[in-house]
Amino acid sequence: MDNIHIDYEERKGRFVVHAPPWQVELCRAMPNRRWRAADRAWTAPAIRANADYIKKSLTILGHKITPKARDKIDELLQRERDLHLTDNFPKDYRFKTTPFKHQYAALDKLYGLRTIALFMDMGTGKSKVAIDLHAAMSREYKVDTVLLLCPLSIRRNWAEQELPRHMTSAWSAHLLDTSKSGIKHYDEWMKDALGQRWLIVGIESLGSSKRAEEICKQYLCSSIHTATIVDESSKIKNHTANRAMRAVSFGRMSEYRTIMTGTPIANGPMDMFMQFEFLDPDIIGLGDFYSFRNRYAIMGGYDNKEIIGYRNLDELTEIVAPFVYQVRKKDALDLPPKLYVTREVELTDEQRRLYGTMKRGRIVATGDKSHIVENVLEKMLRLQEIAGGFVSYADAGAAKGKKTKRERIDKVLSKVTELLAIAEEAEGQSVIVWCAFKDEIYACVAALCNVYGRAAVVEIHGDIDEKQRNINKDLFQSGKARFLVGNAATGGLGLDMTAGSIEVYYSNTFNYIDRQQSEDRAHRIGQTKQVTIIDLVARGTVDAVIIEALRQKQNLSEYVRRSIARADTDHLYGETE
Repeated sequence: MDNIHIDYEERKGRFVVHAPPWQVELCRAMPNRRWRAADRAWTAPAIRANADYIKKSLTILGHKITPKARDKIDELLQRERDLHLTDNFPKDYRFKTTPFKHQYAALDKLYGLRTIALFMDMGTGKSKVAIDLHAAMSREYKVDTVLLLCPLSIRRNWAEQELPRHMTSAWSAHLLDTSKSGIKHYDEWMKDALGQRWLIVGIESLGSSKRAEEICKQYLCSSIHTATIVDESSKIKNHTANRAMRAVSFGRMSEYRTIMTGTPIANGPMDMFMQFEFLDPDIIGLGDFYSFRNRYAIMGGYDNKEIIGYRNLDELTEIVAPFVYQVRKKDALDLPPKLYVTREVELTDEQRRLYGTMKRGRIVATGDKSHIVENVLEKMLRLQEIAGGFVSYADAGAAKGKKTKRERIDKVLSKVTELLAIAEEAEGQSVIVWCAFKDEIYACVAALCNVYGRAAVVEIHGDIDEKQRNINKDLFQSGKARFLVGNAATGGLGLDMTAGSIEVYYSNTFNYIDRQQSEDRAHRIGQTKQVTIIDLVARGTVDAVIIEALRQKQNLSEYVRRSIARADTDHLYGETE
């Protein structure tokens, strides 16, 4: 081979350059290039900087370039001209629901952009902004096909609540189901759908379902006026996850792309990379995660593989600013602040005995059953269960004792008693109860039903199917049910629960986003009362440690890791003896 040969790998989104040894310096000058020893080629991400370099430096002297690579270079250089084009939101657009001032500001800033980031706090109405933007583009024949990726738990909320509430032009929505009958219904919908089409897909399914990926690609190929929206885009932050890589591939197939979240950097600035890779790899323009990390993170720790700080963040903020509309709830809404209350309860004698056994060693037992824990986080999880009134033991039939079962410790649970006291004090106010474990949900539901009747209590958790969750939410919102008991990881995303003015945390998950999202189910647009958030804390237990970590805006795993790094682990298990 006497000359450089340039190709483009669409699946990986990278240019591939084969070069003779005497022209290697030309290849090394490409931004973010990597050497691929398997086929002795240089690869570089398909970003504008590389397209510009290849066109100016590598397409001379008889170097060969494939049609596929040439088309990609032309596309990238054309996109540079289109990237920042904006327009004023149409003045004659007739809203179905009147926007708030901050929502109209978002529409006016972002309309016309092909890449949009709505970093709006939960409850500030980002769904309405997205719908109005795409409805206006439908009216001007810019978008007729929308792929919406969102958590499975809120698909029906989009189809049955948000779209009917805000959509002005003709539209049709379909919830993707990849079963045999579901595919048949999808095909029928595609034939009969009128107006702007919205295919709504649970983002979790992209991680495991090849069929879902194939249908999404076929759907996007059915039109040249396409848009893809990722709601709760922090779900695609992991640069190695299938769901994130597939979402990015859909973004490359779409003319317009939108991400939406109130927590774009819940775990730090590194969360930004894949979200903006979906929008357009040329916004940040570094091509791959490791180049991004090298530019904006400070590495240290063991083998220099731990992020110990950040740098150049002002630069990163300036780069993404033209594509971002950000609003904080405190700046946008006239809502009274949340009121936080802690209610302490005492462990029963049996709880205290089991808690002490678990805390002092690695084993917890009830009768002739036992469960050995392997690490700090698992130990804290088992201690949290005991604080809530349950104890785990190994299933005798499970391999290596990994599968566990839970038993209720006492007939009367301290936290349930306190919950009933809160319900009585609330004097008719609607109450949301969040639990980390299903057994706790069942215990709370049984106690509330016993006092207030079955019709007064509805549930939202993993054992309730999606359709029934929405029915239960509507019963709560309409006032027909006074209590909603659920799991924050399932019910804490995307649902309006403004009928509730009291939120009780029987227990917490270890995830900060679960806590933040669930708190704002009630504290959002439509709420007219002050929201009181009550944490039930078993005195001297891990309950207080978990809440402290969440209030520091950390996942418990990060809080524990930092404690171990400081050799400060004594406090992690609480003070109960």
